[in-house]
Amino acid sequence: MITSERPQPVTTTISDASRLLLDVGVDAMERGVDLVGELMTTMARIVPRRTCGCEIPIPCWMPLPLGRVVSHVCPGGRAIVKLEVINCGATRRSIAVEATSAGISITGSPLDLGPMAEGTITASIDVPVDARAGDDQDTMLWVRGCRDHFLRWAIRVRSRGVDSCHQVEVKDCPDLVHRWSDHFYCEHPCSHSVSQ
Repeated sequence: MITSERPQPVTTTISDASRLLLDVGVDAMERGVDLVGELMTTMARIVPRRTCGCEIPIPCWMPLPLGRVVSHVCPGGRAIVKLEVINCGATRRSIAVEATSAGISITGSPLDLGPMAEGTITASIDVPVDARAGDDQDTMLWVRGCRDHFLRWAIRVRSRGVDSCHQVEVKDCPDLVHRWSDHFYCEHPCSHSVSQ
């Protein structure tokens, strides 16, 4: 015997409907976020990253850093820095070196260099025999040529050390490059050159 049953009516409350609608919305939003993430990953692979080149370089008149050297010397020893200076300009110039601390001996300064010539200026300090480990000294060596350069020099007195000698190359070149950050009518002459 065939009996037909009437379907039971579905009773849905407003809170059930809003929960269902909220679940559908959250699911759609999560899928959208995933899709945007995949799109961004794909675009990053296809489109190369470029920098705008907008970094402002240091001004042409600022001193150029030569880095830092550390000399470990025992009491009674000597610390030396040899500055190998290259005049990479087309005119003769005089290059001088000065130290910011007392007790440092400079030889070979001023150095008169012709165009494209090179020479050496030496800075040295004798550590006293009665110096103790920890009697440290920090100084700066200023190289004044076409441009100003500076080297940070740390002298460290240690019970176990030897005489110390560092060689530092100094390329003293005129600034011939016009950058976007420069004013068109600025001249870039050597600030300390002696031309002959």
